[in-house]
Amino acid sequence: MLFDVLSDHEDESSYTIIVSFRPEGDFEGTPGQERFRFSKTGRFENREVLRYPKHSKRFRIRRKTVVLGVIVLGGLIALAVLFSALFRTQGCNTRPFCDQPFPVVTQSSK
Repeated sequence: MLFDVLSDHEDESSYTIIVSFRPEGDFEGTPGQERFRFSKTGRFENREVLRYPKHSKRFRIRRKTVVLGVIVLGGLIALAVLFSALFRTQGCNTRPFCDQPFPVVTQSSK
């Protein structure tokens, strides 16, 4: 997490600090805000999350969707290879009209 101090102020009994925070790396969105209170003696008193970070509304592909897509695509490729291998290994004995040429239709003159 990356933090940045937005504001700090002092009253008669405590110090208040408001920080901005966001995840590290390529984060696109609105950072969150958090408030800390410390006593004048330096003792921690309170922590309050004012706003959590929000990602921008752009389309994001989830890891589970990508993994599922790769598995389905791999299965389809495996089926295509299997069917291709099965039909390629069968000879003309199992397929009708394999060794016979196509019939040619001619018109007879009368």
